[in-house]
Amino acid sequence: MVYLDYSATTPVLPEVLDSYNKVTEEYFGNPNSLHSLGIKSHELLESATKQVAELLGVKESEFVFTNGATMSNNMALSTMEHPSIYGICKYLEKIGFIIDYIRVTNEGVIDFEDLKNKITKETILVSICAVNSETGARQPLKTVRQVLRKNNENCIFHSDMTQAIGKVPINVSDVDLATISGHKIYGPKGIGLLYKNRNLVLTPIMYGAEDNDLTPGTPALPLIVAFSKALRLALKDIQGKDAIVRKYQEKILAHLSEYPNIKINSSKYC
Repeated sequence: MVYLDYSATTPVLPEVLDSYNKVTEEYFGNPNSLHSLGIKSHELLESATKQVAELLGVKESEFVFTNGATMSNNMALSTMEHPSIYGICKYLEKIGFIIDYIRVTNEGVIDFEDLKNKITKETILVSICAVNSETGARQPLKTVRQVLRKNNENCIFHSDMTQAIGKVPINVSDVDLATISGHKIYGPKGIGLLYKNRNLVLTPIMYGAEDNDLTPGTPALPLIVAFSKALRLALKDIQGKDAIVRKYQEKILAHLSEYPNIKINSSKYC
């Protein structure tokens, strides 16, 4: 079998798996414990958190680790595309929220006129996926943010960046909330994060006794360290990776276009 479904999940890189195994063996102490093993684990947790913050260009207090994109999306939208987004929207509709869905153009990007018409002074949050996992269409997040600020400066802007991180140049600070998942960037499953603008206050969807009120419980240190390493490798030379993918894309599309019965589902935004 030739595996090509990398938008669904990626294999774990050997060096990322090595980090996971090493932390599992050598840093098994609970990072919340006060004994020497716990302190040792806590220091490693702080180091990994600092690295992720530096890689994303944000403050350490502006994100929380989660178990993946679905949990991050739930935290972002429940406190106010992908099935995890639609599922939350359906739930919010049931409890009284008004949900509007923005149309997309034939090229796969959002219809800005429709967006402008549906944004009101009562709009709480807009969620737009940065890169579509099926078509590869990239949404112009900076332009979306400008439209939101012009029509409702208090509207919160969330983006699921799962398919964008490590593939295209992107800046999480272009939005108020951003979702990232580890297993899309050659990291392990069960780890991701939610970026949260420092000015936002989120209501927890889970409660526990530990200090972190958004994701209570014992930090999954091996997953966090492995995710940190995967993110560092994924963000290395993004421009160069993008150029290589573009060349492959052009070559594949040129070959497929020779077959009259094949329709290319793509646009300049992909």
